[in-house]
Amino acid sequence: PSATAAPPMGSAPAQGAAAPAQPASAAGPRKSRSKLPILIAVVAAVAVVAVAAFALPQLLGGRTQEDQAAANSAANRGTVSSAADGYDFFYSTEVGGICRADPGSGEVELIYPVDSTTYQVGAMAVDGDRLFFSYGSYMDGSLPHEIHSIATDGTDDRTMVSDRFGCPDGSYLNVGQIVIYDDTLYVVASASGEGGRRTTVTTMAEDGSACTLCCSIDRPVGSSLLVMPDSAYYADTTAGTIERYRFDGGQTETVYTGSLGSFIGLSSSGDRLVVLENGGGRFAVTSIAPDGSDARTVYEAAPSTGCRLLATSGDSVYLESYESAPDMVDITVWDLLRVPLDGGEPQTLAEDLDVYNPTASVLGDRLLILENGQYPGAAGGRAVSIGLDGSNVIEYQIQ
Repeated sequence: PSATAAPPMGSAPAQGAAAPAQPASAAGPRKSRSKLPILIAVVAAVAVVAVAAFALPQLLGGRTQEDQAAANSAANRGTVSSAADGYDFFYSTEVGGICRADPGSGEVELIYPVDSTTYQVGAMAVDGDRLFFSYGSYMDGSLPHEIHSIATDGTDDRTMVSDRFGCPDGSYLNVGQIVIYDDTLYVVASASGEGGRRTTVTTMAEDGSACTLCCSIDRPVGSSLLVMPDSAYYADTTAGTIERYRFDGGQTETVYTGSLGSFIGLSSSGDRLVVLENGGGRFAVTSIAPDGSDARTVYEAAPSTGCRLLATSGDSVYLESYESAPDMVDITVWDLLRVPLDGGEPQTLAEDLDVYNPTASVLGDRLLILENGQYPGAAGGRAVSIGLDGSNVIEYQIQ
């Protein structure tokens, strides 16, 4: 797509449906899914640890509160949401584009329309008073993707760059992550198909200048790629290892070899890497030092219980926990589990959630959980905010 093929640029914000948020258990009827069940009782309240209390060491590149916030963003891949100036921002095909929501009043407005029959917003990040996002066609994945910047009210749209970000021509392109460190955008792209398979990291200034390909990986890395200011960590799905790719020089080193056979989640919390491992019907969360040493298993799922890594924040990892079975086709009901990374007892924050195919972001003192379909034209069908201690459950009324 090009700037002319995109939705209306630089116009006043479109007025989308706005409705006060209600507890999820009291929400009105939806098209195809029941409402979020009532939150179960929670054990003693979990203290919300300020992000500033953690500073990533030099190896991970984190030295400031902003770096830690960006690292948390990098750890929460797969969801298109962010927060700034007291607002939540997320992409919803149900509403019709990028939304801005007030978590206090529950009002939701459409600030940037997107034709979701053809195009998608695949990644999002906020820095100051600008929101940055990727924009591309999922109907023709061979086309370049654009990186856009808009004001946080949806105005002043700028197309920064249109590129394939080092991915082979003829391959299906996806831009799935934007992370901002120190006024520099890190754009993660992946491609597979006739042109080959590749995952890349491209850096650029916030005006789109100084666009530099700093990482190119031509082997399967799954969806677990964690971007830090000087390196990318990823799971080598063929070798069962966690690799570190140094941007300065392009050297690759193995930092950890798994014990269960495969990795289905890679994240960071404080000064630790966090991996979700799977194999032989077992699921385990392991915390390791950034050089791969001092591996600690902090959680093992019970038999016949599976999990997915949703997000990390400070001292905790948040999991989608569900009952598994050999003939399972889909996950329709799950529990929200908080696992302390210091070895404390896991806490079930909510039971029997029916948010389908969820992705999540840590936005300050809460999780924003989005419901998604099985293809890019069905993203953000529901948006549920839950406090990091399991309190204050709100489902935005976005339909």
